[in-house]
Amino acid sequence: MWLATNKEYGEIMVRQRAVFMYATLFLFLVFLYGYVGYSSYGYDDEFYTIADVESYPTFAQQLAINNSVDIHPPGSYLICLFLWKITSDWHLVRMISGIVNAVFIFLFWKLCIVNRLDNTNGILVNTIFSFLVTCLNPAILMWGTSIRWFTYVFPCVCVLGLLMNHSKINKWLFWEMVYVVYAWIFYLENTTAIIIAISFMVLLFQRKEQIKEEILPIVLFGLATLFIMAHQFYIFFTVRVNNYGYDRAKGGILKGVIYGAENMLCGQGVMPVSIWGIFLIFANLILFISFVLNIKKIVSNEYNQFFLGTYIIYMVSGLGALRNYTGIFPLQGFFVSVVFANMHKKVVKNIVLVLTVLGTVGGLYNVITHTDTTKNQWNMPFAEVIDYIHDNTEDVDSTLVISKDAVIIYYLRNEGYNVILLEGYQQFEQQQLNPNWKDIWENWDGDVFALTTFEPTGRNNKEYAEYLETLEGYKQQAEHVEFGYDRYAWFKRFLDPGLSDTYLDLYRINSGSSDDE
Repeated sequence: MWLATNKEYGEIMVRQRAVFMYATLFLFLVFLYGYVGYSSYGYDDEFYTIADVESYPTFAQQLAINNSVDIHPPGSYLICLFLWKITSDWHLVRMISGIVNAVFIFLFWKLCIVNRLDNTNGILVNTIFSFLVTCLNPAILMWGTSIRWFTYVFPCVCVLGLLMNHSKINKWLFWEMVYVVYAWIFYLENTTAIIIAISFMVLLFQRKEQIKEEILPIVLFGLATLFIMAHQFYIFFTVRVNNYGYDRAKGGILKGVIYGAENMLCGQGVMPVSIWGIFLIFANLILFISFVLNIKKIVSNEYNQFFLGTYIIYMVSGLGALRNYTGIFPLQGFFVSVVFANMHKKVVKNIVLVLTVLGTVGGLYNVITHTDTTKNQWNMPFAEVIDYIHDNTEDVDSTLVISKDAVIIYYLRNEGYNVILLEGYQQFEQQQLNPNWKDIWENWDGDVFALTTFEPTGRNNKEYAEYLETLEGYKQQAEHVEFGYDRYAWFKRFLDPGLSDTYLDLYRINSGSSDDE
Protein backbone atom coordinates (compact mmCIF):
# COMPACT_ATOMS: atom_id res chain seq x y z
CA MET A 1 0.00 0.00 0.00
CA TRP A 2 2.82 2.34 0.94
CA LEU A 3 4.64 1.56 -2.34
CA ALA A 4 1.50 2.21 -4.36
CA THR A 5 1.00 5.53 -2.61
CA ASN A 6 4.61 6.48 -3.21
CA LYS A 7 4.26 5.60 -6.89
CA GLU A 8 1.08 7.64 -7.23
CA TYR A 9 2.77 10.56 -5.45
CA GLY A 10 5.71 10.34 -7.86
CA GLU A 11 3.38 10.40 -10.85
CA ILE A 12 1.57 13.42 -9.44
CA MET A 13 4.88 15.24 -8.98
CA VAL A 14 5.92 14.44 -12.56
CA ARG A 15 2.61 15.77 -13.87
CA GLN A 16 2.91 18.91 -11.76
CA ARG A 17 6.43 19.58 -13.03
CA ALA A 18 5.24 19.07 -16.60
CA VAL A 19 2.34 21.48 -16.09
CA PHE A 20 4.69 24.05 -14.58
CA MET A 21 7.14 23.66 -17.48
CA TYR A 22 4.47 24.05 -20.15
CA ALA A 23 2.86 26.97 -18.31
CA THR A 24 6.25 28.70 -18.09
CA LEU A 25 6.94 28.16 -21.79
CA PHE A 26 3.47 29.43 -22.66
CA LEU A 27 3.85 32.62 -20.60
CA PHE A 28 7.32 33.17 -22.05
CA LEU A 29 5.94 32.93 -25.59
CA VAL A 30 3.08 35.30 -24.82
CA PHE A 31 5.51 37.84 -23.37
CA LEU A 32 8.00 37.45 -26.23
CA TYR A 33 5.48 37.82 -29.05
CA GLY A 34 3.64 40.59 -27.22
CA TYR A 35 6.86 42.51 -26.58
CA VAL A 36 8.13 42.27 -30.16
CA GLY A 37 4.73 43.31 -31.48
CA TYR A 38 4.41 46.29 -29.14
CA SER A 39 7.98 47.54 -29.52
CA SER A 40 8.02 47.38 -33.33
CA TYR A 41 7.77 50.60 -35.33
CA GLY A 42 6.38 48.58 -38.22
CA TYR A 43 7.59 48.31 -41.80
CA ASP A 44 6.57 49.54 -45.24
CA ASP A 45 3.69 47.17 -46.06
CA GLU A 46 2.12 47.66 -42.65
CA PHE A 47 1.68 51.35 -43.36
CA TYR A 48 -0.45 50.52 -46.34
CA THR A 49 -2.75 48.77 -43.86
CA ILE A 50 -2.58 51.71 -41.46
CA ALA A 51 -3.36 54.27 -44.17
CA ASP A 52 -6.18 52.07 -45.44
CA VAL A 53 -7.80 51.62 -42.04
CA GLU A 54 -7.41 55.25 -40.94
CA SER A 55 -8.69 56.55 -44.28
CA TYR A 56 -11.73 54.26 -44.37
CA PRO A 57 -12.69 53.74 -40.72
CA THR A 58 -15.95 51.81 -41.17
CA PHE A 59 -16.44 48.19 -42.14
CA ALA A 60 -18.62 49.13 -45.11
CA GLN A 61 -15.97 51.56 -46.40
CA GLN A 62 -13.30 48.91 -45.96
CA LEU A 63 -15.18 46.37 -48.03
CA ALA A 64 -15.87 48.93 -50.75
CA ILE A 65 -12.30 50.21 -51.15
CA ASN A 66 -10.74 46.79 -50.75
CA ASN A 67 -12.86 45.16 -53.41
CA SER A 68 -12.12 47.96 -55.87
CA VAL A 69 -8.33 48.46 -55.68
CA ASP A 70 -6.53 46.03 -53.37
CA ILE A 71 -4.57 42.91 -54.30
CA HIS A 72 -5.52 41.24 -51.00
CA PRO A 73 -8.99 40.28 -49.73
CA PRO A 74 -10.59 42.30 -46.92
CA GLY A 75 -10.13 39.86 -44.02
CA SER A 76 -6.95 41.26 -42.48
CA TYR A 77 -8.12 44.86 -42.91
CA LEU A 78 -11.37 44.10 -41.08
CA ILE A 79 -9.42 42.51 -38.22
CA CYS A 80 -7.07 45.49 -38.02
CA LEU A 81 -9.97 47.94 -38.16
CA PHE A 82 -11.70 46.15 -35.29
CA LEU A 83 -8.54 46.06 -33.15
CA TRP A 84 -7.70 49.68 -33.96
CA LYS A 85 -11.20 50.80 -32.97
CA ILE A 86 -10.89 49.20 -29.53
CA THR A 87 -7.27 50.25 -28.88
CA SER A 88 -6.58 53.40 -30.99
CA ASP A 89 -2.92 52.34 -30.91
CA TRP A 90 -1.13 50.39 -33.64
CA HIS A 91 1.48 49.18 -31.17
CA LEU A 92 -1.30 47.52 -29.18
CA VAL A 93 -2.77 46.05 -32.37
CA ARG A 94 0.58 44.45 -33.15
CA MET A 95 0.90 43.24 -29.58
CA ILE A 96 -2.54 41.60 -29.62
CA SER A 97 -1.82 40.01 -32.99
CA GLY A 98 1.46 38.62 -31.69
CA ILE A 99 -0.12 37.23 -28.51
CA VAL A 100 -2.89 35.49 -30.48
CA ASN A 101 -0.26 33.84 -32.65
CA ALA A 102 1.75 32.80 -29.60
CA VAL A 103 -1.32 31.07 -28.16
CA PHE A 104 -2.21 29.16 -31.32
CA ILE A 105 1.37 28.18 -32.15
CA PHE A 106 1.86 26.90 -28.60
CA LEU A 107 -1.34 24.83 -28.81
CA PHE A 108 -0.28 23.42 -32.17
CA TRP A 109 3.16 22.56 -30.80
CA LYS A 110 1.85 20.89 -27.62
CA LEU A 111 -1.15 19.03 -29.06
CA CYS A 112 0.01 18.22 -32.58
CA ILE A 113 3.77 17.84 -32.23
CA VAL A 114 4.79 16.94 -28.66
CA ASN A 115 1.91 14.50 -28.23
CA ARG A 116 2.59 12.76 -31.55
CA LEU A 117 6.37 12.54 -31.86
CA ASP A 118 8.13 9.19 -31.83
CA ASN A 119 10.21 9.70 -28.70
CA THR A 120 12.04 6.37 -28.69
CA ASN A 121 15.21 8.28 -29.57
CA GLY A 122 15.04 10.84 -26.75
CA ILE A 123 11.97 12.62 -25.44
CA LEU A 124 13.84 15.59 -23.93
CA VAL A 125 15.94 16.51 -26.97
CA ASN A 126 12.94 16.00 -29.27
CA THR A 127 10.79 18.31 -27.14
CA ILE A 128 13.46 21.01 -26.94
CA PHE A 129 14.14 20.84 -30.67
CA SER A 130 10.47 20.94 -31.66
CA PHE A 131 9.89 23.97 -29.41
CA LEU A 132 12.80 25.78 -31.04
CA VAL A 133 11.78 25.16 -34.65
CA THR A 134 8.06 25.73 -34.11
CA CYS A 135 7.43 28.24 -31.33
CA LEU A 136 10.76 30.10 -31.49
CA ASN A 137 11.13 30.24 -35.25
CA PRO A 138 12.52 33.80 -35.73
CA ALA A 139 10.57 34.16 -38.97
CA ILE A 140 7.27 33.53 -37.17
CA LEU A 141 8.27 36.05 -34.50
CA MET A 142 8.98 38.63 -37.20
CA TRP A 143 6.01 38.07 -39.51
CA GLY A 144 3.58 36.95 -36.81
CA THR A 145 3.73 40.23 -34.88
CA SER A 146 2.74 42.49 -37.75
CA ILE A 147 -0.60 43.72 -39.11
CA ARG A 148 -0.62 42.13 -42.55
CA TRP A 149 -2.60 39.17 -43.88
CA PHE A 150 0.03 36.51 -43.13
CA THR A 151 -0.13 37.33 -39.42
CA TYR A 152 -3.72 36.15 -39.33
CA VAL A 153 -3.13 33.08 -41.51
CA PHE A 154 -0.95 31.49 -38.79
CA PRO A 155 -3.88 30.73 -36.42
CA CYS A 156 -5.95 29.33 -39.30
CA VAL A 157 -3.25 26.85 -40.27
CA CYS A 158 -2.81 25.91 -36.61
CA VAL A 159 -6.57 25.27 -36.34
CA LEU A 160 -6.44 23.04 -39.44
CA GLY A 161 -3.62 21.13 -37.76
CA LEU A 162 -5.61 20.79 -34.55
CA LEU A 163 -8.61 19.49 -36.51
CA MET A 164 -6.42 16.88 -38.21
CA ASN A 165 -5.24 15.82 -34.77
CA HIS A 166 -8.81 15.55 -33.43
CA SER A 167 -10.47 14.04 -36.47
CA LYS A 168 -12.75 11.72 -34.47
CA ILE A 169 -15.15 14.48 -33.43
CA ASN A 170 -18.68 14.56 -34.84
CA LYS A 171 -18.50 14.51 -38.65
CA TRP A 172 -20.90 17.44 -39.08
CA LEU A 173 -19.00 19.61 -36.59
CA PHE A 174 -15.66 18.56 -38.06
CA TRP A 175 -16.46 19.52 -41.65
CA GLU A 176 -18.28 22.67 -40.59
CA MET A 177 -15.18 23.86 -38.75
CA VAL A 178 -12.91 22.90 -41.67
CA TYR A 179 -14.97 24.88 -44.16
CA VAL A 180 -15.23 27.87 -41.81
CA VAL A 181 -11.43 27.96 -41.70
CA TYR A 182 -11.30 27.63 -45.50
CA ALA A 183 -13.70 30.52 -46.03
CA TRP A 184 -11.88 32.76 -43.58
CA ILE A 185 -8.38 31.94 -44.80
CA PHE A 186 -9.45 32.74 -48.37
CA TYR A 187 -10.83 36.08 -47.16
CA LEU A 188 -7.38 36.77 -45.72
CA GLU A 189 -5.36 35.96 -48.85
CA ASN A 190 -6.28 34.43 -52.20
CA THR A 191 -3.00 32.53 -52.62
CA THR A 192 -4.03 30.44 -49.61
CA ALA A 193 -6.18 28.54 -52.11
CA ILE A 194 -3.08 26.34 -52.34
CA ILE A 195 -3.27 25.62 -48.60
CA ILE A 196 -6.99 24.93 -48.92
CA ALA A 197 -6.62 22.54 -51.86
CA ILE A 198 -3.74 20.52 -50.41
CA SER A 199 -5.23 20.25 -46.92
CA PHE A 200 -8.58 19.17 -48.38
CA MET A 201 -6.97 16.35 -50.35
CA VAL A 202 -4.97 15.27 -47.29
CA LEU A 203 -8.12 15.26 -45.14
CA LEU A 204 -9.99 13.15 -47.68
CA PHE A 205 -7.11 10.68 -47.73
CA GLN A 206 -6.87 10.70 -43.92
CA ARG A 207 -10.61 9.94 -43.62
CA LYS A 208 -10.92 7.60 -46.61
CA GLU A 209 -12.35 4.78 -44.50
CA GLN A 210 -15.35 6.84 -43.40
CA ILE A 211 -15.65 9.03 -46.48
CA LYS A 212 -18.92 7.39 -47.58
CA GLU A 213 -20.52 8.26 -44.26
CA GLU A 214 -19.31 11.86 -44.49
CA ILE A 215 -20.14 12.65 -48.10
CA LEU A 216 -23.27 14.61 -47.13
CA PRO A 217 -21.58 17.15 -44.79
CA ILE A 218 -18.63 17.41 -47.19
CA VAL A 219 -20.88 18.31 -50.12
CA LEU A 220 -23.38 20.51 -48.25
CA PHE A 221 -20.81 22.55 -46.33
CA GLY A 222 -18.62 22.66 -49.44
CA LEU A 223 -21.40 24.16 -51.56
CA ALA A 224 -22.24 26.65 -48.80
CA THR A 225 -18.58 27.69 -48.58
CA LEU A 226 -18.29 28.11 -52.36
CA PHE A 227 -21.38 30.31 -52.25
CA ILE A 228 -19.88 32.44 -49.48
CA MET A 229 -16.57 32.72 -51.35
CA ALA A 230 -18.13 33.30 -54.80
CA HIS A 231 -17.95 37.08 -54.56
CA GLN A 232 -14.27 36.96 -53.65
CA PHE A 233 -13.63 34.64 -56.59
CA TYR A 234 -15.25 37.24 -58.82
CA ILE A 235 -13.22 40.09 -57.27
CA PHE A 236 -10.04 38.04 -57.60
CA PHE A 237 -10.38 37.58 -61.34
CA THR A 238 -11.77 41.05 -62.12
CA VAL A 239 -9.75 43.25 -59.71
CA ARG A 240 -6.92 41.59 -57.83
CA VAL A 241 -5.18 39.80 -60.70
CA ASN A 242 -4.89 43.11 -62.56
CA ASN A 243 -3.35 44.91 -59.57
CA TYR A 244 -0.17 42.88 -59.17
CA GLY A 245 2.84 45.13 -59.53
CA TYR A 246 6.63 45.08 -59.56
CA ASP A 247 7.16 43.73 -56.05
CA ARG A 248 4.08 41.57 -55.69
CA ALA A 249 3.75 37.87 -55.19
CA LYS A 250 4.35 36.96 -58.82
CA GLY A 251 8.06 36.49 -58.29
CA GLY A 252 8.58 33.67 -60.76
CA ILE A 253 9.61 30.06 -60.33
CA LEU A 254 13.32 30.80 -59.83
CA LYS A 255 12.64 33.25 -57.00
CA GLY A 256 10.17 30.82 -55.49
CA VAL A 257 12.80 28.09 -55.41
CA ILE A 258 15.45 30.45 -54.00
CA TYR A 259 13.16 31.77 -51.27
CA GLY A 260 11.91 28.26 -50.52
CA ALA A 261 15.45 26.96 -50.11
CA GLU A 262 16.36 29.96 -47.94
CA ASN A 263 13.39 29.32 -45.66
CA MET A 264 14.35 25.69 -45.15
CA LEU A 265 18.10 26.23 -44.78
CA CYS A 266 18.36 29.24 -42.47
CA GLY A 267 15.02 31.04 -42.27
CA GLN A 268 14.51 34.78 -42.39
CA GLY A 269 15.86 35.84 -39.02
CA VAL A 270 19.49 35.49 -40.09
CA MET A 271 21.51 36.13 -43.21
CA PRO A 272 22.75 32.88 -44.79
CA VAL A 273 26.37 34.10 -44.73
CA SER A 274 26.28 35.09 -41.05
CA ILE A 275 27.68 32.78 -38.39
CA TRP A 276 24.12 32.07 -37.19
CA GLY A 277 23.02 31.34 -40.74
CA ILE A 278 25.93 28.96 -41.28
CA PHE A 279 25.03 27.09 -38.07
CA LEU A 280 21.46 26.64 -39.28
CA ILE A 281 22.51 25.65 -42.80
CA PHE A 282 24.75 22.89 -41.45
CA ALA A 283 22.01 21.67 -39.11
CA ASN A 284 19.39 21.62 -41.85
CA LEU A 285 21.68 19.89 -44.34
CA ILE A 286 22.13 17.08 -41.82
CA LEU A 287 18.36 17.01 -41.35
CA PHE A 288 17.90 16.83 -45.11
CA ILE A 289 20.11 13.73 -45.26
CA SER A 290 18.04 12.21 -42.46
CA PHE A 291 14.86 13.05 -44.38
CA VAL A 292 16.14 11.29 -47.50
CA LEU A 293 17.08 8.21 -45.47
CA ASN A 294 13.64 8.07 -43.81
CA ILE A 295 11.56 9.55 -46.60
CA LYS A 296 8.89 6.83 -46.78
CA LYS A 297 8.13 7.00 -43.08
CA ILE A 298 8.16 10.80 -42.95
CA VAL A 299 5.94 11.45 -45.97
CA SER A 300 3.38 8.93 -44.73
CA ASN A 301 2.37 11.44 -42.04
CA GLU A 302 -0.62 13.62 -43.00
CA TYR A 303 0.95 16.80 -41.59
CA ASN A 304 4.05 16.30 -43.67
CA GLN A 305 1.94 15.58 -46.75
CA PHE A 306 0.12 18.86 -46.08
CA PHE A 307 3.37 20.77 -45.61
CA LEU A 308 5.39 19.29 -48.47
CA GLY A 309 2.53 19.50 -50.96
CA THR A 310 1.85 23.15 -50.15
CA TYR A 311 5.53 24.10 -50.01
CA ILE A 312 6.41 22.51 -53.34
CA ILE A 313 3.46 24.10 -55.14
CA TYR A 314 4.39 27.53 -53.78
CA MET A 315 7.93 27.00 -55.04
CA VAL A 316 7.07 25.91 -58.59
CA SER A 317 3.95 28.00 -59.19
CA GLY A 318 5.61 31.42 -59.24
CA LEU A 319 3.85 32.33 -55.97
CA GLY A 320 6.84 31.66 -53.74
CA ALA A 321 7.37 35.18 -52.43
CA LEU A 322 8.85 35.20 -48.93
CA ARG A 323 5.61 36.31 -47.31
CA ASN A 324 3.60 33.54 -49.00
CA TYR A 325 5.57 30.81 -47.21
CA THR A 326 4.88 32.29 -43.80
CA GLY A 327 1.45 30.78 -43.24
CA ILE A 328 2.77 27.22 -43.27
CA PHE A 329 5.66 27.79 -40.84
CA PRO A 330 3.85 25.86 -38.06
CA LEU A 331 3.68 22.87 -40.43
CA GLN A 332 7.36 23.35 -41.20
CA GLY A 333 8.01 23.05 -37.47
CA PHE A 334 6.17 19.73 -37.39
CA PHE A 335 8.01 18.44 -40.46
CA VAL A 336 11.48 19.30 -39.17
CA SER A 337 10.62 17.92 -35.71
CA VAL A 338 9.60 14.56 -37.21
CA VAL A 339 12.81 14.40 -39.25
CA PHE A 340 14.83 15.14 -36.11
CA ALA A 341 12.95 12.56 -34.02
CA ASN A 342 13.73 9.87 -36.61
CA MET A 343 17.49 10.38 -36.30
CA HIS A 344 19.02 7.41 -34.48
CA LYS A 345 22.62 8.47 -33.80
CA LYS A 346 22.69 10.36 -30.50
CA VAL A 347 25.89 12.26 -31.31
CA VAL A 348 24.50 13.53 -34.61
CA LYS A 349 21.22 14.56 -32.95
CA ASN A 350 23.09 16.49 -30.29
CA ILE A 351 25.19 18.27 -32.92
CA VAL A 352 22.03 19.27 -34.82
CA LEU A 353 20.40 20.42 -31.58
CA VAL A 354 23.37 22.58 -30.57
CA LEU A 355 23.65 24.14 -34.04
CA THR A 356 19.90 24.83 -34.06
CA VAL A 357 19.99 26.38 -30.60
CA LEU A 358 22.85 28.70 -31.58
CA GLY A 359 21.30 29.68 -34.91
CA THR A 360 17.85 30.20 -33.41
CA VAL A 361 19.16 32.34 -30.55
CA GLY A 362 21.04 34.46 -33.09
CA GLY A 363 17.89 34.81 -35.18
CA LEU A 364 15.77 35.74 -32.17
CA TYR A 365 18.32 38.37 -31.17
CA ASN A 366 18.22 39.81 -34.69
CA VAL A 367 14.43 39.96 -34.75
CA ILE A 368 14.11 41.46 -31.27
CA THR A 369 16.79 44.09 -31.93
CA HIS A 370 15.80 44.69 -35.58
CA THR A 371 19.24 43.92 -36.98
CA ASP A 372 20.65 41.66 -39.69
CA THR A 373 17.45 39.85 -40.71
CA THR A 374 16.74 39.13 -44.38
CA LYS A 375 14.05 41.86 -44.43
CA ASN A 376 15.66 45.26 -44.93
CA GLN A 377 12.67 47.21 -43.61
CA TRP A 378 12.73 45.22 -40.38
CA ASN A 379 16.34 46.30 -39.91
CA MET A 380 15.67 50.01 -40.42
CA PRO A 381 16.87 52.12 -37.45
CA PHE A 382 13.61 54.05 -37.18
CA ALA A 383 14.01 54.94 -33.50
CA GLU A 384 17.49 56.41 -34.04
CA VAL A 385 16.38 58.50 -37.00
CA ILE A 386 13.29 59.86 -35.28
CA ASP A 387 15.25 60.62 -32.09
CA TYR A 388 17.88 62.46 -34.13
CA ILE A 389 15.23 64.60 -35.82
CA HIS A 390 13.65 65.33 -32.43
CA ASP A 391 16.99 66.37 -30.93
CA ASN A 392 17.81 68.65 -33.86
CA THR A 393 14.45 70.32 -34.31
CA GLU A 394 14.23 73.89 -33.07
CA ASP A 395 10.67 74.50 -34.20
CA VAL A 396 8.36 71.76 -35.48
CA ASP A 397 6.20 74.22 -37.43
CA SER A 398 9.17 75.45 -39.48
CA THR A 399 10.69 72.00 -40.09
CA LEU A 400 10.13 69.93 -43.23
CA VAL A 401 10.89 66.20 -43.50
CA ILE A 402 11.16 64.55 -46.92
CA SER A 403 11.38 60.80 -47.40
CA LYS A 404 9.98 57.91 -49.39
CA ASP A 405 9.70 55.91 -46.17
CA ALA A 406 6.10 55.79 -44.97
CA VAL A 407 7.10 54.65 -41.47
CA ILE A 408 9.13 57.72 -40.52
CA ILE A 409 6.72 60.08 -42.24
CA TYR A 410 3.73 58.59 -40.39
CA TYR A 411 5.17 59.11 -36.91
CA LEU A 412 6.50 62.61 -37.60
CA ARG A 413 3.28 63.75 -39.27
CA ASN A 414 1.37 62.70 -36.16
CA GLU A 415 3.75 64.84 -34.10
CA GLY A 416 2.95 67.92 -36.20
CA TYR A 417 5.94 67.94 -38.55
CA ASN A 418 5.53 69.14 -42.12
CA VAL A 419 6.21 66.14 -44.34
CA ILE A 420 6.52 65.05 -47.96
CA LEU A 421 6.07 61.34 -48.70
CA LEU A 422 7.50 60.48 -52.10
CA GLU A 423 6.27 56.89 -52.47
CA GLY A 424 2.83 56.84 -50.93
CA TYR A 425 -0.39 55.25 -52.11
CA GLN A 426 -2.35 58.01 -53.77
CA GLN A 427 -5.80 56.62 -52.88
CA PHE A 428 -5.11 57.54 -49.25
CA GLU A 429 -5.17 61.22 -48.33
CA GLN A 430 -2.45 60.84 -45.69
CA GLN A 431 -0.06 59.38 -48.29
CA GLN A 432 -0.86 61.60 -51.27
CA LEU A 433 2.04 63.49 -52.85
CA ASN A 434 1.47 67.20 -53.38
CA PRO A 435 2.24 67.84 -57.08
CA ASN A 436 4.04 71.03 -55.99
CA TRP A 437 6.30 69.19 -53.57
CA LYS A 438 9.49 70.43 -55.23
CA ASP A 439 8.40 74.08 -55.06
CA ILE A 440 7.44 73.62 -51.41
CA TRP A 441 10.91 72.29 -50.65
CA GLU A 442 12.88 74.90 -52.60
CA ASN A 443 10.87 77.76 -51.07
CA TRP A 444 10.88 76.37 -47.54
CA ASP A 445 11.90 78.88 -44.86
CA GLY A 446 13.39 76.69 -42.17
CA ASP A 447 15.19 73.42 -41.59
CA VAL A 448 14.76 70.49 -43.96
CA PHE A 449 15.56 66.87 -43.15
CA ALA A 450 16.00 65.05 -46.46
CA LEU A 451 16.21 61.26 -46.12
CA THR A 452 17.35 58.65 -48.63
CA THR A 453 16.90 54.89 -48.38
CA PHE A 454 17.33 51.89 -50.65
CA GLU A 455 15.42 51.96 -53.94
CA PRO A 456 15.26 48.50 -55.59
CA THR A 457 16.59 48.37 -59.12
CA GLY A 458 13.69 48.40 -61.54
CA ARG A 459 11.28 50.38 -59.32
CA ASN A 460 11.76 53.50 -61.49
CA ASN A 461 9.90 55.95 -59.28
CA LYS A 462 9.95 59.22 -61.21
CA GLU A 463 9.40 61.48 -58.20
CA TYR A 464 12.08 59.79 -56.13
CA ALA A 465 14.58 60.03 -58.99
CA GLU A 466 13.80 63.74 -59.32
CA TYR A 467 14.16 64.13 -55.56
CA LEU A 468 17.63 62.52 -55.58
CA GLU A 469 18.71 64.75 -58.45
CA THR A 470 17.52 67.86 -56.63
CA LEU A 471 19.16 66.74 -53.40
CA GLU A 472 22.57 66.67 -55.09
CA GLY A 473 22.47 70.46 -55.21
CA TYR A 474 22.20 70.70 -51.43
CA LYS A 475 24.58 68.01 -50.20
CA GLN A 476 27.73 70.13 -49.82
CA GLN A 477 25.98 72.53 -47.43
CA ALA A 478 24.11 69.78 -45.61
CA GLU A 479 24.91 68.03 -42.36
CA HIS A 480 25.11 64.36 -43.37
CA VAL A 481 24.39 61.52 -40.94
CA GLU A 482 24.36 57.79 -41.77
CA PHE A 483 22.08 55.40 -39.90
CA GLY A 484 22.31 51.64 -39.72
CA TYR A 485 25.41 50.03 -41.17
CA ASP A 486 24.44 46.96 -43.21
CA ARG A 487 27.27 44.49 -42.65
CA TYR A 488 25.84 42.13 -45.27
CA ALA A 489 25.35 44.68 -48.04
CA TRP A 490 28.20 43.04 -49.97
CA PHE A 491 26.18 39.82 -50.13
CA LYS A 492 22.87 41.51 -50.96
CA ARG A 493 24.51 43.31 -53.86
CA PHE A 494 24.64 39.99 -55.72
CA LEU A 495 20.86 40.37 -56.03
CA ASP A 496 20.74 44.16 -56.34
CA PRO A 497 24.00 46.00 -57.18
CA GLY A 498 22.57 49.38 -56.16
CA LEU A 499 22.35 48.55 -52.46
CA SER A 500 24.11 50.98 -50.11
CA ASP A 501 26.23 50.07 -47.08
CA THR A 502 23.85 52.03 -44.85
CA TYR A 503 20.12 51.66 -44.39
CA LEU A 504 19.38 55.38 -44.33
CA ASP A 505 21.16 58.67 -45.04
CA LEU A 506 19.90 61.92 -43.55
CA TYR A 507 20.77 65.42 -44.80
CA ARG A 508 19.95 68.35 -42.56
CA ILE A 509 19.80 71.41 -44.79
CA ASN A 510 18.28 74.82 -45.23
CA SER A 511 16.42 75.13 -48.52
CA GLY A 512 17.75 78.61 -49.05
CA SER A 513 21.26 77.34 -49.76
CA SER A 514 21.87 75.05 -52.73
CA ASP A 515 24.84 74.82 -55.07
CA ASP A 516 22.72 76.13 -57.92
CA GLU A 517 22.14 79.48 -56.25
